[in-house]
Amino acid sequence: MGANASALEKEIGSEQFPVNEHYFGLVNFGNTCYCNSVLQALYFCRPFREKILAYRSQPRRKENLLTCLADLFHSIANQKRKVGVIPPKKFITRLRKENELFDNYMQQDAHEFLNYLLNTIADLLQEERKQDKQNGKLANGTLDSQNNNSTPPSSTWVHEIFQGTLTNETRCLTCETISSKDEDFLDLSVDVEQNTSITHCLRGFSNTETLCSEYKYYCEECRSKQEAHKRMRVKKLPMILALHLKRFKYMEQLQRYTKLSYRVVFPLELRLFNTSGDATNPERLYDLVAVVVHCGSGPNRGHYIAIVKSHDFWLLFDDDIVEKIDAQAIEEFYGLTSEISKNSESGFLLQRHLTHTPPHPSKPTLAGLHAAVTLDAMQSQGLLNVTGGRMSEEVPVSPSWLAQEPTWGSSGAGSIENITVGTYPPAVVLPARPPAELLVNPWDIVLCSSGTLIACENALVVLVIWQNPALRAPMFLLIGSLALADLLAGLGLVLHFTFAYLLRSDSAQLLTVGLVVASFSASVFSLLAITIDRYLSLYYALTYNSERTAAFTYTMLVLLWGVSLCLGLLPVTGVNCLGQEANCSVVWPLTKNNVAVLSVSFLLLFGLMLQLYVQICKIVMRHAHQIALQHHFLAASPHYVTTRKGVSTLAIILGTFAACWMPFTVYSLIADYTYPPLYTYAMLVPATYNSVINPVIYAFRNQEIQKALWLVCCGCIPASVAQRARTPSDV
Repeated sequence: MGANASALEKEIGSEQFPVNEHYFGLVNFGNTCYCNSVLQALYFCRPFREKILAYRSQPRRKENLLTCLADLFHSIANQKRKVGVIPPKKFITRLRKENELFDNYMQQDAHEFLNYLLNTIADLLQEERKQDKQNGKLANGTLDSQNNNSTPPSSTWVHEIFQGTLTNETRCLTCETISSKDEDFLDLSVDVEQNTSITHCLRGFSNTETLCSEYKYYCEECRSKQEAHKRMRVKKLPMILALHLKRFKYMEQLQRYTKLSYRVVFPLELRLFNTSGDATNPERLYDLVAVVVHCGSGPNRGHYIAIVKSHDFWLLFDDDIVEKIDAQAIEEFYGLTSEISKNSESGFLLQRHLTHTPPHPSKPTLAGLHAAVTLDAMQSQGLLNVTGGRMSEEVPVSPSWLAQEPTWGSSGAGSIENITVGTYPPAVVLPARPPAELLVNPWDIVLCSSGTLIACENALVVLVIWQNPALRAPMFLLIGSLALADLLAGLGLVLHFTFAYLLRSDSAQLLTVGLVVASFSASVFSLLAITIDRYLSLYYALTYNSERTAAFTYTMLVLLWGVSLCLGLLPVTGVNCLGQEANCSVVWPLTKNNVAVLSVSFLLLFGLMLQLYVQICKIVMRHAHQIALQHHFLAASPHYVTTRKGVSTLAIILGTFAACWMPFTVYSLIADYTYPPLYTYAMLVPATYNSVINPVIYAFRNQEIQKALWLVCCGCIPASVAQRARTPSDV
């Protein structure tokens, strides 16, 4: 993201870059683009953002979806960098935990998510206000338990920002009596037609409907069913107007839902005309501030992006990618002029912000940030400002969000009715969904495959050493420790994949991360212990096989596993970045300080290993030179060649270790959680390969282990293996 961030800052310009503004992309955690696009739209809805940040500054409460959202917004707003990437891991985890509808890796409906999020926040605020009132009454000793539950829920700042009021007018054609009923709404859902505009769609929303035949209206004045006219008008305009364009329709002849990629123009400014006579400030003008766009050819495939207006320019947010676009680029998301099915990028959710009201002698001028959002079912969803962007790779999308929920007005047979317009908060209908079709990150598949190979290789080494009593020398104990550590590391990678995609469990994932940290730490420490053992076997050749050496080996094993277990327990015992995304490292949920300590420790261990291997090479070369002088060997003799081969082997061993771990170590020191996950995967995968290579270098090359393997596998030892002499290259 570094290059992209620099490009965005350069394009905006340091002088034009808004003060105290941050443009951060959001990491996609498996088809969470529907969530990322809506969150970006909400973040750039200034009234909503200010309320969320103000809530974050209040005394901490029990973790819920609102606190997670507040932590995410606070993390973005308090970044030192102006642009970058943030992983909304905590928010996504809480969302999936609280609502099974989103607890999978399938694409979801952005409008459905927005509706659920706003309703949940409002419910939480009302519940907190109720609890605060109860606590206050308890403190004063005035709690009335009988009347406590009879108090209607009070309005919250969610209502203040997004809630408007519709009036449903019905006029009896016999007695001309007009009856009306008010209904609150958070967003308006409108049908779409080819080559039209938002204004035309809104006019259709408020068209007069005749109630006749079996649908006659029961008139209280006439005391009988009469023909009547029915229409919907806006009585109270919201501060932020959210519009949802219904772009999916069930086709009887096809027996499935299809996407209506109709061209629907949405202007940058909008004035609602379909207001009731007693509407407050009917001349309000709305500015477009955000659009959530669905890119794709149908309801089963697609990708969501967000276009938002920040200050005087437009930005496109495509998960972790942020780009500046021209206002003219918004026209690309109007839809297609042809009805032929093809890939399309079209507005689904539109957010408009109320900017001003024309001066009027009897009405004060209103000022504030107002937005309008138009939501198009499976076409384009968004809340705030949306700019243009690029077509993203399509991913499978679940059509199950196409729930038949009641809406006001007729939308035609088979059209999608996926917004409830009624008394706020409207009920959130959770439709039955088919089993989740898991969409897995390819990098996680690579890590899981590597873990499987690592576990199989090292399990064989551990089994051979465990079953063969002859392999109890200090060297074999250390090789067994290395194999056990790598075996646990492989199992940790497999378990991480299992708990992330198959058996979702946050606590289990936390334990898995601890297991991976502990096992890889033990692996590196075991490599250091093997290096120390090799050095001692050469430097103290005469006393190496004493009991003192065995005791020293056991001491090293206890220390290395004790330290490794402590490092692995840190994330589990609370040393993690859960709830504090700003402190996250490139490896979630490890903190930056935690990873920095691990990286610096690795560099120190690598330096020590390098020094020991240099000393080993010096000892081997010195011994070879002494033998040559005693037996008058030439420099080109086989003994010298074998010695040089042994030194080359040591160089390969150390070089392989450095090549596997050094890139990830350096990257962990300089990078943080804002870097794209692609970079982290690209650095982490080679590090895991070191555990694949370790059995080959340290176990399978050993003559004694080779013999044991032949006995286990074939029941005999080949003569070539049994008679092979030990050479300096085996060091």
